[in-house]
Amino acid sequence: ATKSSGAASRRNESRQFTGYVAANDAKSLTVEKRGKQPRTMVFTKHAEMKTTGEIERNARVTVYYRDEGGQTVAHRVVAKPLKGSGGR
Repeated sequence: ATKSSGAASRRNESRQFTGYVAANDAKSLTVEKRGKQPRTMVFTKHAEMKTTGEIERNARVTVYYRDEGGQTVAHRVVAKPLKGSGGR
């Protein structure tokens, strides 16, 4: 197995980040991970980004993204239903 070709394909592989929406506008999405080691990531929205569910402030989401030219570009965002919004 050659590691040099693996490094090139890894750079383009899809990654994921789960957290809560802090900001959402036409071109970018900011997601923060809460807890003992909080972390915030800002994603550029891909022109053909797919979404599942409502992407709104404080929604819990999983962002599937790639590093493209030094930017984290979101290709797919999946929102989890907000707690308490289930039908009873």
